This record gives sequence, structure tokens and C-alpha cells, in this order.
Amino acid sequence: MPFKANTFEGVFSFIGDSYALREAFQEVLRVLKPSGFFLVTLPTKIWRQNLTSFLQIRENETVFTTGDGKQVKVPSFLYSSDGLERALLASGFREVTIGEWKPDKLIRKKDLSKHVKIAAKNLSMPPEELPLITYAIAVKSSQSVENQPSDLVK
Repeated sequence: MPFKANTFEGVFSFIGDSYALREAFQEVLRVLKPSGFFLVTLPTKIWRQNLTSFLQIRENETVFTTGDGKQVKVPSFLYSSDGLERALLASGFREVTIGEWKPDKLIRKKDLSKHVKIAAKNLSMPPEELPLITYAIAVKSSQSVENQPSDLVK
């Protein structure tokens, strides 16, 4: 990123699966001020795993449809909740909170997309109970990364 180190109090990445790699997480860490935070949301791995054959995509890609109907395949890197936590800790963050979001009471069942319904059917669960978003809030230590004991990295 074209920013100086220790510039931002917070960095946000919504549906940032195209960039969810260790190198990107380390770059976010670099531009955060001490005690700054990173909020990242990704589609859940379980949701996408149950759509890959339907969408005819590989494990680390997703497909978007443009306004003119053209389909574009792009990289997509997803994690289990534990995997995302480990990736952020390994990138140098010192405090990570992980969670998942389900549409249960916010979206009516009839308004859920066919992609949610297909994955839920494959998992034999009600679509409103399917976790759709994994989120993490990761905090940069107020100490420099170089001064951290190496045994803190999972």
C-alpha cells in the first residue's frame, strides 16, 4: 500500500477474500499505528465449499457477474475461523477476535439468494442458520513486532 508505516488507527476490509493472504495482512499491520485495529470480513469457507461444484470454480477462486452479464473469476482465499485467527497472529497481530454472522433474524428466508439455499441444502440445514460471513478484529501490539517473543506466534 502506498502509505507510510504507522499511519492509520484502523483498516477495514469488507468481503476482502481476494486479498486475504499473509502478505496483505502484514502490509495492513505495517500501516497501522501502535494499538491500531484491522476489521476484515470474508465469506465463510463452509458456505463456499458447498457451492464450488455448482459455480464450477476452484477452491481459491470465486466468480462475479458484471452489470452486462459477463462472469469474471477472481482469486478468493477463505479460512475457517481458527485458520483466520492463526493467519492474523502469524502475520504479527497480537490480539484477534473472531466471529461468524448468520442471516437468521435479519433476512427473511424467502429473500435469501439461491447460493445460500443451495449450500444450506447440501449441509442439510435451514438456510437462515448457515454462517455466511467470518469476521475478525485484529489489534496491532503497542510494542514493536521485533520486540515480541517468538513463542507468541501460533
